[in-house]
Amino acid sequence: MIRCALRSTGWFAALVLVGPVPAGAQLGDANFPVRLSLTPYLGLLIPTRDLIDYQNHKTRLSVMVTWGGRLGLDIKQRVSIDAGVAYSPGSVEFLAGSTDVNERVHVLSGSGRVTLFLLRHNAPFWIGLIGGVGAVRHTFHQAGYADSLIRPGTRVGALVGVSMGVRLGRVIAFNVGAEDHVYTAYFDVQGTKTSELRQHDIRIVGGVHIPFLGF
Repeated sequence: MIRCALRSTGWFAALVLVGPVPAGAQLGDANFPVRLSLTPYLGLLIPTRDLIDYQNHKTRLSVMVTWGGRLGLDIKQRVSIDAGVAYSPGSVEFLAGSTDVNERVHVLSGSGRVTLFLLRHNAPFWIGLIGGVGAVRHTFHQAGYADSLIRPGTRVGALVGVSMGVRLGRVIAFNVGAEDHVYTAYFDVQGTKTSELRQHDIRIVGGVHIPFLGF
């Protein structure tokens, strides 16, 4: 799924390289030009459920800083689609037999989303509802060892959320959002599969919305 998100991101980037879309290019609403935008952001990733259940020991990741970006395409006054990637570094500690294992964890996520705006996206203030699919990959690294006890895992799930924005001028806008990424996590620890645990990862971010085409 991450590969799909990256392919989508590359497709959007290709549009930027090709050049501007003619003013008459429309996908749906009359007199509404296609608008391509970039939103770099910074925020927090808040895991709300235990990630690993191994030998009756459950472990939850701590709150992590997250950063990333989204490429979006407004296709109607109240509809947009986007693809994004994000990275979050953290740590995890759990018991493997009688050994206390403390490892670094790298969380890479990708998503494809649709936003339905309750207030028009070109208004001074807007609010929208988000729905889509995403993938999250956990990669572990144990300090002082060549390999981690936990094999990397990628899981796909749904995401829902809300997005709000305030224009800071004719072009730039400040965008904040919160979304819940729902998926089922399990891992291979020394050849043993951990229990499947439903995840609700909350991501709260703020960033700058920069349109390339149209205003």
